[in-house]
Amino acid sequence: MYSIRHRVVQCRDNFIMDQLTPELRNMFAEQLFGAFVENGENGVFVVRADASIAYVNQAMGKLLAYDIDAFIGRPFLDFWATEFKALGEERYQARIAGAEPPKRYDIEMIRKDGLRLPVEVTAYRILFEGVAADAIVVRDISEHRRLEAELRNALKQSRELSSVVETSFDAIVITDSEGLITYVNKSWQALNGWASEEVVGKVTPRVIKSGRQNSSFYRVFWQTIKAGSSARLDVTNRRKDGSEYFAELIVMPLKDDQGLITGFAGFQHDVTARHQVEQSLFEAKEFAEHIIDSANAMVVVLDNTGAIEVFNKRAEAITGYTKADLQGKNWFEVLAPRERYPDVWHVFEDYQKRGIVLQQFENPILTKDGRELMIAWTNSELNQGGQTVGTISFGMDITDRKKTEAQLLTINQELQRFKDLMVGRELKMIELKKEVELLRAGQSGHLHAQTDIASK
Repeated sequence: MYSIRHRVVQCRDNFIMDQLTPELRNMFAEQLFGAFVENGENGVFVVRADASIAYVNQAMGKLLAYDIDAFIGRPFLDFWATEFKALGEERYQARIAGAEPPKRYDIEMIRKDGLRLPVEVTAYRILFEGVAADAIVVRDISEHRRLEAELRNALKQSRELSSVVETSFDAIVITDSEGLITYVNKSWQALNGWASEEVVGKVTPRVIKSGRQNSSFYRVFWQTIKAGSSARLDVTNRRKDGSEYFAELIVMPLKDDQGLITGFAGFQHDVTARHQVEQSLFEAKEFAEHIIDSANAMVVVLDNTGAIEVFNKRAEAITGYTKADLQGKNWFEVLAPRERYPDVWHVFEDYQKRGIVLQQFENPILTKDGRELMIAWTNSELNQGGQTVGTISFGMDITDRKKTEAQLLTINQELQRFKDLMVGRELKMIELKKEVELLRAGQSGHLHAQTDIASK
């Protein structure tokens, strides 16, 4: 934007120049040079009849970033952007011929650094050093152009924003700084059943308040947005027909250039379906957790690194650890240390490398108080989106059974040893019996022989 002072000077110059005869105007213009051109805000250069530059002021040098000497003697159109040179030549020749083409027009000039500078040029016929010449006043309008572009962009964005807001699938409500509704879009009207004219000027959220949230809820919410912060919350709202729905509400303050709150914008999403799914999942989760906790077996879920994610009450009772003790910790490091149970670690590492889960597996664990228990596991993979994300294992404490099996094995071994011993004894008795029978048979033969001898 250019200054008030410049406007006054420009208006004065134009008025004076337009009221004088050509001769007086030229004389007056030449006399004015020494008074204000050198100290003026705008660039000025004087062009001779051959279109060469005879004079430039300091402001002109600054505008185009040239030294003053760089202008003198050069055609003035050298500094015009290419697409404006024909226009400059046409109007310059018209003025020389005595015509009166438009004095003021916008062009772009080329600075020494190659950048384009939008300017407004105003041309006057003057006497310079006693010879007719053109005095061209150059005003930098780059800031004016920037503001115009910003305004056009803002208007375009405003139109686009209005269209987006009105046709948005999101329910949008805008209020003043006191919460009075100033605008609701079509989606808001469709969601809540109220027409725009029925709610504009009323306080929100009273229009759609269901009573499910207490006064302290709204008090904290209001304090938050009045302090200049955005708020995001889930609420239960009531439509005009009395039906209720669950909504996700986002409210943000609207501020002016000074940062003062001028109103609020609220965006509502009907999340009733999502809420119902979440509620169903919550209930299913509670049911599953109840089943897991009431199971008569250890239920342990590990991720692929062996970190504990689920640890039911039976597992707590058997190991002596609580879920809080072990949540996120590595099962094997705590309950099956490598130095004591290397075979267990071999199975775990094989799973990590090859993804092989042993469906049935027995291994010892160490309880919190240092006891060793034997657990029989039934294992399954946990899959999510086609990817294995961990394992779920159901474990039974078989320590007593293993002890009983060991005792039975010992008894069986003793029985077998006794049996083997008894069989050996039986065999020995048979052999002795045979020997006795042989002895008896021998003695009987000897007696018969003696009887025969005696009878003879």
